[in-house]
Amino acid sequence: MDKYEVAQVLRDVASLVELVDENPKKSIAYRRAANAIEILDNFNELLENNLLESIPGIGKKISQMIISLITDNQLSYHTFLKECVPATVLDLANVPGLNLNKVRTLYKDFKITSLTDLKNALEQKNLKGAKGFGPSFLAKLEKKLSEQFDEGNSLLYSKANHIAEMLLAKLSPVTTKIEISGALRRKLEIIHEINFLATTDEQEACRDLFLNHGFVQQVITAHSSFIKVVLKQGIFATLQIVEESDFPISFLTSTGNERHLKDLEMEASKKGLLLYSDLSRCQEESKIYEILDLNFIPPELREGYGEVEASKKTNFSDFIKENDLKGTFHCHTIDSDGVHTIEEMANAAIEMGWEYIGITDHSKSSYQANGLSEERLLAQISWIRDFNKTLGPHFKIFSGVECDILKDGQLDFGKDILKELDFVIVSMHSLFKLEKDLMTERMIKAIENPYTTIIGHLTGRLLRSRDPYALDISKVIDACIANDKIIELNCYPNRLDMDWRYWIQAKERGLKCSINPDAHSTDGLRNCIYGVDIARKGWLKKNDVINTFPLKEMIKFLKKRKP
Repeated sequence: MDKYEVAQVLRDVASLVELVDENPKKSIAYRRAANAIEILDNFNELLENNLLESIPGIGKKISQMIISLITDNQLSYHTFLKECVPATVLDLANVPGLNLNKVRTLYKDFKITSLTDLKNALEQKNLKGAKGFGPSFLAKLEKKLSEQFDEGNSLLYSKANHIAEMLLAKLSPVTTKIEISGALRRKLEIIHEINFLATTDEQEACRDLFLNHGFVQQVITAHSSFIKVVLKQGIFATLQIVEESDFPISFLTSTGNERHLKDLEMEASKKGLLLYSDLSRCQEESKIYEILDLNFIPPELREGYGEVEASKKTNFSDFIKENDLKGTFHCHTIDSDGVHTIEEMANAAIEMGWEYIGITDHSKSSYQANGLSEERLLAQISWIRDFNKTLGPHFKIFSGVECDILKDGQLDFGKDILKELDFVIVSMHSLFKLEKDLMTERMIKAIENPYTTIIGHLTGRLLRSRDPYALDISKVIDACIANDKIIELNCYPNRLDMDWRYWIQAKERGLKCSINPDAHSTDGLRNCIYGVDIARKGWLKKNDVINTFPLKEMIKFLKKRKP
């Protein structure tokens, strides 16, 4: 049992404790320990030397539980908890919008133990009037549950990628080659299935490791060269084992998507070739594109949006990369709803090799996020100016704010405050249900404000839980271009907003992007990794993204945009 499997058991315990214990807050300790274990490089060494208690978040009790789990390959407390709750209850937590607190209410108060029970309860209006289940929430829940029955469970790209990397690390020692394929390789924002393609000289060992991993909840198919399972995280995972000579064509076809492969078939047909037979023995995936007189198309672009035709003239190697970023904006601190100080956020940015960071705590109307008053914001601006003097010439903190767009399109602060800032991000945090025309007018008025620099999380979507609000995206993009404003690619994992599908056309019209993490902690700065992935899906190059500018250029860029 590896550290990831141990962490998964602790997370299972946490979820079950939250459902059955009279004090569900006890679950926090188990989740904290799981998180601590996953990031340990020397887990086995600490385990062997009985030093797990030296790790913050792992006390004596949990340390003993881990030792018991490793020794016996099971945990009696975990077994006891599983006997207290039907296994299908935890399936409810995979429905977007249902946290464990709500699942606990459904299970304890309404005896709902499965997705089918929940579907029936919603149809029969049995949850009407239940605390925490208002009419609006129930309507959304019914919609999300219907989608789940139609499409199956899903995970955010960031979460699915994390799980896949852990499984990859486990399987790599018993394979000669193994890669992630499918939608995850294409970096789609929502993942329904994690796919692996492998070659191996130890087929039985590889199959056994996959089938018996602690992440696996149920085995669907277990053939000699193809396995499909349901993971405890709620989605499917597959392992396909192929011969070395079949790997390139299998890698291409298992990555997809279907439209992309059909376009490749047409290109092969023009040359009198059959994609799946004449090109099946290419030694590298890239050779398939080369034979078709196409530049290699990165997997994240393979969505059937004209990339095959474009590849006849376009070399995709100059698309944006993570190391192109010189800094970022849209970062919150302890002054509003973040968990770290400005200094801690700046130090984390320096450690990442960046040259600047833009601080944007919430404005006063975001009272739920401890938004800053005029006085508090001016004090923060003054503090940043003084602190910048201690940093030297190679790093700078830019003073900004995430300023609420009010109902009429006015900004939450007037020009007397906004003129003191280096930049301003404007975002909507309320009144999401206005009609499309009104929402569009509201957004465009904010864009036309001379102090606006960047538009934040344009559509307000929260993947898997909240739909985008009604907005005429085309008109908004036109307004941004006309007013020389930037739209951010908000790379908080459940936003990834503006959607990559809009960027493909918007960049051709001259719209500029800022890849922003919407960070509420130092760890949140690493959201930019996902932002770069999604930017590449949107065909963005280095010169399309403003925070690829080095510090001196960025200072000039922002000054030029101040009225």
